[in-house]
Amino acid sequence: MEKFIALLKKAAVKLRKRSLRLKWNGIRCRYPAHWRVISLDPKDGLDLGVCLESGNGSTFIMSYVKDANGLARLARAHVVRMKAVASEPLDKWGRLQGEGFRLTGTIDGLKSYVKVEIFMPGSPYSNIVFTQLRNWEDQAGLPEDFKLIQDTLTMK
Repeated sequence: MEKFIALLKKAAVKLRKRSLRLKWNGIRCRYPAHWRVISLDPKDGLDLGVCLESGNGSTFIMSYVKDANGLARLARAHVVRMKAVASEPLDKWGRLQGEGFRLTGTIDGLKSYVKVEIFMPGSPYSNIVFTQLRNWEDQAGLPEDFKLIQDTLTMK
């Protein structure tokens, strides 16, 4: 039984190392092969968007917001849902300069802490918003998964 579990762990590590490419609205990145891509319907002021989902509650969302208040609107939506919120500003996300913030707290329905990062790159991409939600219950390999997306993300 121990050998079987060891084989399963090795297979999971190999799968995690594989990645796929995503091209969306002039943005390119690589993401873990075990994540899935979901197109978002226009709502809440978003003109369009795409979501990368880990399958265990962690997500990375790229959305196009038609007005300059999009970042503030997304922030309010997350803060309203969160409890025990700690906040810190962000002026850099991966290689990108811009503005944003990181929230840490809990959300009703989840037993663990979550970390939400909302970031808007500077001009000419100031209508693109990246939202990263980390569920602490989904921590195995998660930092490397988000790092892969962040390190490979380019905008043209």
